[in-house]
Amino acid sequence: FLVDDADKLKVHGKFDYAFAIEVLPHLHDPANFYRRISRLIKPGGRFAISDWFKDTNLTRQQYKKYIKPINFGMMVSLSTPGDYMDYLTKNGFRIVSWNDLNPFVRKTWDIGSKLIMKPALWKFAREHNRHFVNFLNAFRAMRKGFSSGAFRYGVIIAEKV
Repeated sequence: FLVDDADKLKVHGKFDYAFAIEVLPHLHDPANFYRRISRLIKPGGRFAISDWFKDTNLTRQQYKKYIKPINFGMMVSLSTPGDYMDYLTKNGFRIVSWNDLNPFVRKTWDIGSKLIMKPALWKFAREHNRHFVNFLNAFRAMRKGFSSGAFRYGVIIAEKV
C-alpha cells in the first residue's frame, strides 16, 4: 500500500489497482495526473475514483448558486463524471462502472450541517482565518447543492486496456 501526492506522483512501477479518494478536484494539472496514472496501472488493472462531482448539464444559474460556492470555499474545481471518464478513456482506460452514491451519503450532509452549527467553531474560524470561514460556508453550500442534485458523490471504476 503506497500513498503519494497526486499532483506530483513520484511512485514508480506497475500496479494492479489504484484509487483516488476525494482528491481529484484539488489537482493543479489533471491532464498530467491521468497520463501518469495510466503509466502506473498494468493492462487489465483497475483505477477507482471516489469523489465529489458537479452534475452534468447545469445551467449558469445552477452553477453560480450551487457549485461556485463549493469551489470557492473548498478550494476545488468540481468536474462532471463525464469529464473524469473522458480523461480516463483518453489515457487508455475503459469505463467499467459509474455509481452515483447520493442516496447512500445523504446522512453525511445532515451530520456535517449539525457539526458546523456550533457557535464556538464559527468564533474560532473568524478569529483565525477567513479561509476557515469560507470553508465552513462551503459546507452549507455542499448541503444545498446536494439537495438540489447539482452536487453529486460517486464512484467511477475504470480498467486499463
